[in-house]
Amino acid sequence: MRIYLYAAFAIAACIVTWAIYHAGGASCRADVTVRDNKALLAAQKEVVALTAKVAAQEAQHSADMQAIQSTHAKELTDATNERDQALADVRTGKLRLRNVRACPSAGSSSAADKAQSPAGESDQARADRRALEDAQVLIDFAAERDRVALERNECVEIATKDRR
Repeated sequence: MRIYLYAAFAIAACIVTWAIYHAGGASCRADVTVRDNKALLAAQKEVVALTAKVAAQEAQHSADMQAIQSTHAKELTDATNERDQALADVRTGKLRLRNVRACPSAGSSSAADKAQSPAGESDQARADRRALEDAQVLIDFAAERDRVALERNECVEIATKDRR
């Protein structure tokens, strides 16, 4: 009979151990599930916040690029208008460039100068024509340099903003 008592006691101990184990396991699983759900919710909130931040940065970058593009168009138009006005001023005589070349004096023109010029063109007319050609070259060169400088400045501005 003792053996039955020991067997019953061993069975009862096993049942109690099994019940405690399963009760604790369910409790641990519940704790892990709650912890994981909290971490998942926090991660979802962070994803939403980061997505909103990226969308705001993209919108700001798009607005910056649009502003740069409109500024470039305006500056390019202004530079072109300034160049055209300078050329018109040179043609009308409002603007004169210093003659860089040595001008022949009125009485000592060379045979080569006379051979290159159209028939009946005076020394002053030749000098004016050369000055106008020089002005055209210099103004076109300055306008091209302005355009290149504007493009370079825009590239630097974009690179600076991208590095922030």
